Amino acid sequence: AYYLELDGDYVWISMDAFTTDASKIGVPCLSSECGDGMMPSIFQQQLNNINVVSNVAGLSGDGVSGNIEFWPYNYSPGSTGSFGTNDANTHSGNFGSMQIHLSLGRTVFAFNHFNVGEVADLGIGNSNGVGFGSDWSL
Repeated sequence: AYYLELDGDYVWISMDAFTTDASKIGVPCLSSECGDGMMPSIFQQQLNNINVVSNVAGLSGDGVSGNIEFWPYNYSPGSTGSFGTNDANTHSGNFGSMQIHLSLGRTVFAFNHFNVGEVADLGIGNSNGVGFGSDWSL
């Protein structure tokens, strides 16, 4: 499960396991010492049995599906043409994505731009005009 509290908003989310290796569920970093110790952790897949408790409107729910976008690299907008639930991992660069989305196009939380040493992007729910999509990117 993950918990994030930001400026009075909060979200707690659990889901079926997306890996059996607990060392891979943290913030994805570029070092091979993160994750399994051999290569950076990358997850872009469907999630099942998501349970969300939040004070942000439209986020709470039980047993829903969604997807995960965890990687330490740059990414571009996916097939939708904007950053959101279907980003394309470039497998290069150092921007970073740690995002979980619900299947209805709703961002649960997003933590981006964390490998560069600059100001990171962090948000709960859809960004609603902040950045270039619903996932707080850029």
